Amino acid sequence: MKIDLRVQLMEEIVNKAQKLNCYVLDADCSRSTKTNLLKNKPNITFINVGIAEQNMIGIACGLSLNGEKVIVNAFCNMVCLRALDFIYQLCSRQNLDVTIIGHYAGLTSEYEGGSHHGLISLGLMYMCNFKIFIPYNIQSAKKCIDSVFEIDGPKYIHLAKFYDYIDDYRFIHQLYFDIYTKSENKDVLIITSGNCVNDALSASEILKQYYDIDVEVLIITTIDKDLCKYIKEFDTSIYNQVLIVEDNYYLASIYNIIFRAINCPLINSLSINDFTESGNISELKKTYKIGVNNIIENILNAREAVY
Repeated sequence: MKIDLRVQLMEEIVNKAQKLNCYVLDADCSRSTKTNLLKNKPNITFINVGIAEQNMIGIACGLSLNGEKVIVNAFCNMVCLRALDFIYQLCSRQNLDVTIIGHYAGLTSEYEGGSHHGLISLGLMYMCNFKIFIPYNIQSAKKCIDSVFEIDGPKYIHLAKFYDYIDDYRFIHQLYFDIYTKSENKDVLIITSGNCVNDALSASEILKQYYDIDVEVLIITTIDKDLCKYIKEFDTSIYNQVLIVEDNYYLASIYNIIFRAINCPLINSLSINDFTESGNISELKKTYKIGVNNIIENILNAREAVY
């Protein structure tokens, strides 16, 4: 079952705005970003800036300098690329309290085409020193919006279009990540995020059922300069193998942010290493080798090479 976290996020913004006024800006894509659900809501000032992402960031920064809470919405590829200069010079260097929600993260824009696939925006926002949130279920979406209203400074939400429904009861919650475990044995660790979480969970179940391989899944929910410290404290040295799975371009990937903090002799990564095309997301994951079968194959091949 698919869930639409865009709707969940907007509902949470409405709830939070009952206690604090905010401005919501959109780049003429409110039906796609679901910010149309925020029009005429109490304590929310909605502004459709038009297809003008640079102007939108400039307006957001001006409002923030005036003490307002500002949430910007646009397709992640469009706002993070077109407005990168404004994001870096205005938001980042001045440490302004502006939240950017980048919609259609990863491959989830599907049929809108490769131009809309948000493969490098996460890396760009990390380099701009934004605090990044990557929701993967309803509970993590609520956590994102709580942080938007409680934490000052530039923030970025890397939001996919749809997610597979994932129950929260499975997970041990940490500050920067959630952990899925079903065994005390520490054999393989899969590190993943966002739209790849369900693939990692499915692969872990198959590996246990058919190959008797114990797999834990670590789901990155927050990224900033302190993430590597928490990865080191998690102690990856107890695993025989670590695999990082994501639908980000490999040069702008979570792997490149955290791999130095991983203390394991066998580290592999599955990410996007080519320009992408339109298509169903399941087929796209197969094409770019980040799907369930690719995860299983990578782990089995690595074990065979070692043992």
